Amino acid sequence: LFLGGTVQAQVFEDGFSDGEFATNPVWSGADSNFVVFDLEGNSVLRINAAEAGTSYLSTSSSGIEGYWEFFVRIDGSKPSGSNKAEIILVSDQADLMGNFNGYGVRIGETGDDFFRLIRYEGGEEASIILSDTTIFQSNGEYRLKVTRDEIGNWNLEVGEGYNGEVKNSGNPWFDDTYQNSSFLGVKVSYTSSRTDDFYFDFKIDSISVIEPEFDEFEIGDVLINEFLKDPPPGTGIPEYVEIMNVTNKVLNLKNWEIGDNSNFTTLTENDFVLHPDTFLVLTNNPEDLKSVFGGIFTLDVSL
Repeated sequence: LFLGGTVQAQVFEDGFSDGEFATNPVWSGADSNFVVFDLEGNSVLRINAAEAGTSYLSTSSSGIEGYWEFFVRIDGSKPSGSNKAEIILVSDQADLMGNFNGYGVRIGETGDDFFRLIRYEGGEEASIILSDTTIFQSNGEYRLKVTRDEIGNWNLEVGEGYNGEVKNSGNPWFDDTYQNSSFLGVKVSYTSSRTDDFYFDFKIDSISVIEPEFDEFEIGDVLINEFLKDPPPGTGIPEYVEIMNVTNKVLNLKNWEIGDNSNFTTLTENDFVLHPDTFLVLTNNPEDLKSVFGGIFTLDVSL
């Protein structure tokens, strides 16, 4: 549950245990095309349409920082460009068929069906922020966890099955285009033979929290890749030090220090994950640095 060194809170959950989605919370949209279904003892949201089309449901959600955890199952063959699910985590409007702006996970495309974290602009896909290496298989069911920290670093984790242990997709990625949310929802596109093949749950029951497992650090595991000291005036670039985990280990930077012969600074007093083959930029002005270099993974440190 760690990203950027802080423990994250769950943004939203609904287990549909009351057998409906009209209250507590209220989901709206193509109401007649969805039902609450008992799936092996778990109440889940299921598409149940009469004919081919695209249907959505959305509900109020103002969360933008923390983690979203949910379950997706698709019966039959693998998803595709015409049979796909989009879990919209952040939206500025309830109508997910309209020109909404936000973020979501898309499952289904031409070719291999990877899990993609998408930024939407005007209802269209504007950018792929993250891709997981897991390919959605026929009759697949997966548990997903998406995390966003307070400055806009995103992480995507996927596990197989309802209770599957989620595994990290790799490097986090930065995108802070949108800072507010009003709604969350699901959007499903389906052909006439797959009008009831999609299932969703937003409350994973009987799950124990999985703490990160850190590897033992050895000298040489992390290298200074690049640094800038006393940048020229007018460049807008702050001082920074870029480090890299050059191993396949998951390292914890808690209580690590950086400095010179006269002064040392603690990077963080909290657990902070540095994933394998990952760059991290240490700077006392992350926002200015990102305005120059774009989506980089940073840690605010007084250099």
